[in-house]
Amino acid sequence: MYDLTGATAWTLAEVAAEAAAQTGAPVAYEDLPPEAYRGLLTQAGLPAPAVELIVDSDRCIARVALEHPTGDLRALLGRPTETLAAAVARALKE
Repeated sequence: MYDLTGATAWTLAEVAAEAAAQTGAPVAYEDLPPEAYRGLLTQAGLPAPAVELIVDSDRCIARVALEHPTGDLRALLGRPTETLAAAVARALKE
């Protein structure tokens, strides 16, 4: 079993800061409490099971439960994984 992560764990605040730096536009990340996030996702029309999955995943991320970078993805790709700056630059091009 592989745990497919990059070499570095990034916070969503770091992703927002990098996007702001590359675009020159303000980009903010706001960590919502679970109930507020659940309400927004429900209001957006997501089905209840998807809402619960997303909210639970967000709670795990907030508790740093998923922050454990491994070398598995690099080994499978046969090359280094992207840096945060490279990943944001690629996403902005797409």
